[in-house]
Amino acid sequence: MAYRMLEELQNRRKEKVAIFLTFENIVGLIIVFFPVFLATSAFPLLIRGPLCIGAAILGVTATLDVHGLPVYEQLLWRTRGFLRVRTQGQVITPDHLTGAVMLDAPDRPLPLGGPIQAVERAQVLAEPAQLVVRSQRMQKHHMREGANHADLQA
Repeated sequence: MAYRMLEELQNRRKEKVAIFLTFENIVGLIIVFFPVFLATSAFPLLIRGPLCIGAAILGVTATLDVHGLPVYEQLLWRTRGFLRVRTQGQVITPDHLTGAVMLDAPDRPLPLGGPIQAVERAQVLAEPAQLVVRSQRMQKHHMREGANHADLQA
């Protein structure tokens, strides 16, 4: 149930609550304004008022979209990128790419005279009778050369 509520909040993020405020702006305002409001409770009104107004403006400004991302998200992504460069360097390897398939064993070249050979397109398009004769020849050839392989023995 909590997941559904979070999903609804995420969907309502850009919903207008007032003429110039979105739901996200109000959350930013609350997160910045209330701690300042509570911390300055003992201050005189002339000091507390500007501090609270400044905190409210900072909260709204931090959640305004600039070039497609709110300022706080831009700051988080820049910090993440800076830390990644400091810890892993500037060279990007396939290990760093999301979704990259990692091979357990390295690729090995095939032996020249082995059972796997290159086939030309003309041979693939040959008539079926030629393929039967060729496959019988290949089978005899492999049986002669591969007698010491357990998987090639009949």
